[in-house]
Amino acid sequence: MLNIDGGRINDPIAIDPGELAEACAKRGQLVVQFGRPDAYTPAKLSLLNEACRLAPDSLQVRFYGHYQGAFDATMLRHLPEVRDLGVDCLTKILQEEEVGKLPHLKRLIFGVFEFDQPDFLQTIELHKLGSGPIDVRGAI
Repeated sequence: MLNIDGGRINDPIAIDPGELAEACAKRGQLVVQFGRPDAYTPAKLSLLNEACRLAPDSLQVRFYGHYQGAFDATMLRHLPEVRDLGVDCLTKILQEEEVGKLPHLKRLIFGVFEFDQPDFLQTIELHKLGSGPIDVRGAI
């Protein structure tokens, strides 16, 4: 059973793609978010990727916090179906170019405090993002 708090699922222990897709259909929009790197594995992200495929316009995947280190964006390779991504409230990010390699990305929230890569936006196909706002925060 999903533990949904205010439309968010925090650091889920297990992921059932069908259950997540059903919850998205009932609620409209859900966010599955991870605040620390030990909360997700490649296998867990692969299951979440299947949920992104089943509920493409209703599911946001968010990585935040990671206060003891940096978010390693190579983990995004396990989420090729993600369309709505939040990588925000982070101090540092590694391999940020992986964001631009997501083939179905339509919405991006990006907020990294210690980030000084002015060319970052050139790695993203901005024309593919939806008409909604792009939210980019950091030192760019």
